[in-house]
Amino acid sequence: MDLSVSTSHSQSLVDLPDSAILGIMFCLEAEDLARFGTLNHRLKRISGDLRLWEYICLRLWPGCRVELYNGDWARLCRSRKALPAAFPKLKDRVSLQQASAGADGQSDLDQVAFEDVMHVVFSIGVLMARDERKNVARSLEYADYSQTFVELLKASPTCMVKFFRDTREIMDDYDFWGLGYVRWQDMPWRRQVPAALTSREDRSAIEFTMEIIRPGQLGPKLCGAQAALYGALTQDIDAAIRSAQEESADLMVAVPLGMPRSHWWYFLTPTFVGQRC
Repeated sequence: MDLSVSTSHSQSLVDLPDSAILGIMFCLEAEDLARFGTLNHRLKRISGDLRLWEYICLRLWPGCRVELYNGDWARLCRSRKALPAAFPKLKDRVSLQQASAGADGQSDLDQVAFEDVMHVVFSIGVLMARDERKNVARSLEYADYSQTFVELLKASPTCMVKFFRDTREIMDDYDFWGLGYVRWQDMPWRRQVPAALTSREDRSAIEFTMEIIRPGQLGPKLCGAQAALYGALTQDIDAAIRSAQEESADLMVAVPLGMPRSHWWYFLTPTFVGQRC
């Protein structure tokens, strides 16, 4: 009987082939073999200890919230492991910013923290566009992320307006010696945020913001005056972008992979999606 087993560092005890385990059993006395048969039940009982799962979860995701799972650390771990690896970490960044904002008794964010949240919004949007199985959209983690983001958005209207205006001012940052817009590379993600926030597109295209802001269906989440202001600021940004495109034929920015075609504002013709302008 061939009992040889690879000693690769990438393998663990659970990777042992059945033939190797059977070979070990052949070497056991009857009494030891009977004890070996109870090992599976013992391991199941021991691995069910929530202290073990708490340790694993906090090691992987220091900002995770077990309250979403009624204190069940094992369920939290299984749920997060079923999601794209980047999503829990991005989501925890938003939760951390919310916790930091509330630490001093204030619910709003400073501008640096708000910009970080907006970048996370963009990153999650791209991630969800790639998630064909929609695992993220159906998860408790996504529902918690959406609620946290809505609360931050409503508590930080000044930061939001400044974000729009700063995005517009990027278009004025032109290098006459280098003959180019200095921060044009920042425009795709910054412009995609308001595109997502004011979307009317189908839910399947970009689900992560459909319940946050949508013109005509704002509900209690955002007042009409705020939506109108954001819309006007977005139009100002678009006018600056069109002007820049007319003045320069060398604005080369790659499309973020996974961004839905219908939401890509940058290109003059949609047939270029997936390429450079």
